[in-house]
Amino acid sequence: MINKLSDTEFQKYFASPMRLIGEDEKCSGISIRAYVLEILKAEQLEITLDEIEIPYIYVNDHDQFEHILLSYNIKDTYIVIVTNTKEIIGYHHLKLKDKYGL
Repeated sequence: MINKLSDTEFQKYFASPMRLIGEDEKCSGISIRAYVLEILKAEQLEITLDEIEIPYIYVNDHDQFEHILLSYNIKDTYIVIVTNTKEIIGYHHLKLKDKYGL
């Protein structure tokens, strides 16, 4: 079952500072494939897994939360998978233009 996070819920899973995982670091390794397929179906996004990229993964300094950003065919829009590094908490649509005026 998927869990769509509201803006308020999404903010709860920020623990400043969030930092980009480096190329030499490992992420939690949680499998997100099935979860992403459920999101695509629920959101009625007409894209395939092959069209999705993972350009960024962020963690907080205490490795409590991980934000896996998925990009697809809409500029500056991401589906963010939020984990506690052991399991998926939920997902959030992050639209940079709406959120930050970019």
